[in-house]
Amino acid sequence: MKKLMPTIKEVKCIMNPLDGGHSTAAKDVLRRLQSNVLTSASPDTKIVGVYKYEACWPMVEATYADGTVRKWWAHVLPAQTLMSEVFMYAQMAYNNPDNPANKGK
Repeated sequence: MKKLMPTIKEVKCIMNPLDGGHSTAAKDVLRRLQSNVLTSASPDTKIVGVYKYEACWPMVEATYADGTVRKWWAHVLPAQTLMSEVFMYAQMAYNNPDNPANKGK
């Protein structure tokens, strides 16, 4: 997965500190990305944990090199599924020769 991470510019885990445990999956995704357990995270990928009191449900938001922003509600999906979703689009973008981020490879 080393070559996939550069196609992901940023992963943001948005959580409400008072949500009573609904942010568990988002916190787990954040912890896994930051600790580099499941990925060979590129230093170019920005990994951010954001606490917002006005956030009603936790969310994982990924911004890709082609400018696409994808969001997932983190209270309905387990952490492993969220990680798969984040990397699935990166894999599709990496394999797409028409993707502007792939020019010059």
